[in-house]
Amino acid sequence: MKHGSIFLAGLLGLGSASAALAEEPSWVQADKARGAWQGAQFVYGSGEGAAISRQAYASLVRYVLEQLQKPQSDWRSVVLDTEAMQKVADPACAGKSCSVAKLQFASCAPGAKPAVVFDADETLLLNLGQEYAAIAHNQAFTPARWEQWERESAAHVAPVPGALDALAALAGKVTVLVVTNRDPKAAKPDPKDPKDFSDYTIEALKAAGLGTFLHDGSPKQTIFLKGENGDTSSKKDGRRREILRRNYCVLAMAGDQLGDFSDLLSAMSMRESRPAVQAGEIAGLWGNGWFLLPNAVYGNAVPYPGDIDDVFPLSSHWSATPTP
Repeated sequence: MKHGSIFLAGLLGLGSASAALAEEPSWVQADKARGAWQGAQFVYGSGEGAAISRQAYASLVRYVLEQLQKPQSDWRSVVLDTEAMQKVADPACAGKSCSVAKLQFASCAPGAKPAVVFDADETLLLNLGQEYAAIAHNQAFTPARWEQWERESAAHVAPVPGALDALAALAGKVTVLVVTNRDPKAAKPDPKDPKDFSDYTIEALKAAGLGTFLHDGSPKQTIFLKGENGDTSSKKDGRRREILRRNYCVLAMAGDQLGDFSDLLSAMSMRESRPAVQAGEIAGLWGNGWFLLPNAVYGNAVPYPGDIDDVFPLSSHWSATPTP
């Protein structure tokens, strides 16, 4: 689960630690709070953030409609066959980047139904209420708080800019599927609440105008939640494979993190991922089957497990002597 900014803990990588906050000088806490607010301003408030989202969605629709004009035999699946890739990985190549360099895509079976796979949070759905509470009330992330948010989120969400137009343009042409790391069940079920926990995610998507999704185990299921179909933690490849087994040809995928496209990418460090997404066939997928939405608020983007030398390699280091 990606779990919102979640102000200081999730967004800023402080863990769950209110204790850690107490150990820091007030100016350090203020600086980190400013960073959280600036990320939220960009994603939720700025024209630039909205424009980038609409641009990504317009590109996705254009790409999918172009694919649908082709004979079905020419459709290209954009789901990586990671199991096959692991088998052909060069043993001399250390690390995950070896497999990523040797891409293999799952094939589309004859008669497969065209589909597009979306992440939910900050891809289709903006968690406005959660982010507001985190920043306005200085609330660090806890699993219990996120669970409360899932129960109550329907009244405080909005669609990502461009998502509604995109889904309207794709309606009746492809099946829209959601693979999200929202929870399928509550960690602490409420005995007074008879609802299936997945209903809260379905209600949030519907409240944002994004349509009605099914999580019923039937062949018509359209939403796949955290930990299902062999996935563990935040991995999603198992659910993507399940979608293929249900005879879908996935023409495009959209998300706000690298893990929304392949678990191989999500497991990488900053130093590994930046060159990996620009290498070989991977570089050509962005805007051509894989569509990334902007998110400066949470997840692997902020913060990465790295330091200043991961962001700025040694070759870029420059310290000018001031001109007298």
